[in-house]
Amino acid sequence: MFQKTQLYTSDKISQICLEANKTYLLLVAEGCDINDIPILNVLAEVYSVVVPAVICGSDLYADAIIVCELKDKSKIVYCTKEKDVSKNILIQSNSVLIFMDWLDPNIYQYLDKLFSLTDDKFSILGAGCGRTTMKNDAIITKNGVALTNGFLILFSETKMVVKAGHGSSFWNGYYMARMKDSNTIATINGENAASFYIGLIKKHFNEEINSDNIFTMGLKYPLGLLGATYGEQPLRVPVAIVGEHLVVAGPIEDESMLSLMNSNHVCVLEASEKCLETIKKESENLEDKECFLVECVGRRVLLGNLFEDELKTISKHLSSTKKVYGVLSLGEIANGSTRYIEYFNETCAMGLF
Repeated sequence: MFQKTQLYTSDKISQICLEANKTYLLLVAEGCDINDIPILNVLAEVYSVVVPAVICGSDLYADAIIVCELKDKSKIVYCTKEKDVSKNILIQSNSVLIFMDWLDPNIYQYLDKLFSLTDDKFSILGAGCGRTTMKNDAIITKNGVALTNGFLILFSETKMVVKAGHGSSFWNGYYMARMKDSNTIATINGENAASFYIGLIKKHFNEEINSDNIFTMGLKYPLGLLGATYGEQPLRVPVAIVGEHLVVAGPIEDESMLSLMNSNHVCVLEASEKCLETIKKESENLEDKECFLVECVGRRVLLGNLFEDELKTISKHLSSTKKVYGVLSLGEIANGSTRYIEYFNETCAMGLF
C-alpha cells in the first residue's frame, strides 16, 4: 500500500521533500496549518486529510504530519456523488483505505455504493476526518485545493486483515428515531429527542445533561444502532443539543431503532485487546506487515490518561511488525470481508497489510 511513511513534527514541516511523479497521502493533525505544507509547487500528486491527531508507534501527535508515499501499484481516487468508484480498479484490488468528512450527510450513500461494487474478498478500513475545533477550513485536499462532497479512497492489491471493537455494552432499549437530517435526531419514540435522552440518563444513571456537558456524557452513554457488526452494535455519540434536537457523530437512517449503551474504562480497553489477539491469529508473517490504526477521538476523551496505555499495549503486541501508525478519528469505517461496511463511533479499528 505504502512504499514508505515518515513522521514530521510541526517544527520539521519545512523539511518535507516530495519527489516529482510520485503520489502521496499526507495525514495532517489539526494542530498543523496545511498551508505550511510545501505541496503547491511540486510535480507530485499530493492528497491530504486533516484529523484530530496522528499516531506513530505508541505516541500521539496533535501537531505533526505523516507523509505516506504510495507504492506504484496502489491507486488513490477522490470519488463524488457524480463519479462512481471505478469497477475496473476494484477488480484489481483486495483492500481499501477510505477517508471522508465526518459531517458529510452522504456517508451512507458512499458506503452503499462501495459495498455494492465489492465482493467477499474485500477488506475495508477508514476514518471520519475533520477538526475537533470545528474550524471551517479544508479537510481533504489535492495539491492544496479543497475537495468536497465525496470521499478519498486508496486501492491496494495487498490483502488487509481488519478488526474493530468498542467495548460499550447494551443497557436499555429499543427506541425509534425520526431524523431531521442524517446527523440530527428530531424525535425518539415520538418525543423531542433532546428531552427524551436527558430523561433517559436521569432515570437510569441519575446524571444531569445540558448543552455544556453533552459530548462528555454522550461518550459515557452513547446510542446503539440495531444490528451487530463484529458482535457489537455500531454506536452514535450525542455531541450537541440544538433546540429540542440531538446532534450525533455519524449518520442514522430515518426510523432506525436505537438502544441506550454504557461505556466504561475496563470494557473499552478489553475491546482493543481482543482485536489484537484476533488480528494476530489471522495474520501470517507479522515481520513483513504494517498496521494502520484508526482510534476514535472519543476513546481518548473517555479513557483519559489510560488512552496512552491502550496505544502502548497495541504497539507492544505488534512490535514484531514493521511499523504501527495511523490517525485519531471522528468516526471509524471497517469491515473484514464477511459483513456489511459500518460507520462507528468510540471504536478502535486496525488493519494489518
